[in-house]
Amino acid sequence: MYKRKSIQPVLKALYVFEAVAREQSFTRAAHHLGMPQPSVSRFIANLESFIGTPLIHRRHNRIEMTPAGDELVKATELGLGHIRAVVETLMRGQTIDRLSIVCTHGFAHMWVLPRMEPLRALLPGWDIRLNTSDQPQDADFDDADIVIRFGSGDWAGMHASLLFEEEVFPVCAPALLSANRLQQEMVQPGDLSALPLIAQDFGEFGWVSWSDLFRAFGIKCEQLPEIHPVPSYHFILQAATEGKGVALAWAHLTEPYLSNGWLVELPNMRLSTGKAYYATFATDHPQKEAITRWLTACRMP
Repeated sequence: MYKRKSIQPVLKALYVFEAVAREQSFTRAAHHLGMPQPSVSRFIANLESFIGTPLIHRRHNRIEMTPAGDELVKATELGLGHIRAVVETLMRGQTIDRLSIVCTHGFAHMWVLPRMEPLRALLPGWDIRLNTSDQPQDADFDDADIVIRFGSGDWAGMHASLLFEEEVFPVCAPALLSANRLQQEMVQPGDLSALPLIAQDFGEFGWVSWSDLFRAFGIKCEQLPEIHPVPSYHFILQAATEGKGVALAWAHLTEPYLSNGWLVELPNMRLSTGKAYYATFATDHPQKEAITRWLTACRMP
């Protein structure tokens, strides 16, 4: 008996496919969706594998839809267009004032939550939602009012408010230094090669990795020390406070751990990348004034 194949596993891929078809470019689609281009390519490859036929031909700097791709473009434009129209109609009937913020788990824990009350004061009675994902390039930002993005600050159709530039440095618990007979002020970059390291990923999301830091400070090491994987940034800091290894810390996202002495910064190893964190929102957002006032207050010392 024929069994209907569920499209549930590729619903997000269909959304990405529609963006690629509309933009006629993997790069522009990635820019519009707020995700790295490799993630867009991965979604399309997964969709083609699921369907079992090529959808897009890559022609150097342009793309070309296959006949199957053309058929799917028509279907996605019709289906998603109708869904958007219905959702917008339903939302116009809602009376709840709601504002949503999207960011990573770590950013929510270390930066947004401590600054939430001033935003509530600017929007009294509003339902303020905080949605998190530690794979922000795959998050769906269409229904978000504010999205914390990492990059160069150039996102089409969005206002990007600079929060802070990326500055990264290694930290560890004082007990870890004592156990390895090291003094904080005497630690040299080369000492890292003999210490356990903690990381969330290996740089695939664009953030600084241990390999980047080793290269930046000329740390000679045939192979990186064992890296203990931890699923989220604030868990990384917690693992470091427990003495499990040295963690990469981001300025402005580590202050309580340093000020309380739970972690100490290893000296002379700060790395600035030129990238930064931005709060992005629509240029015509109806609450643009309140959002701007909140972000301005957040940046004040």
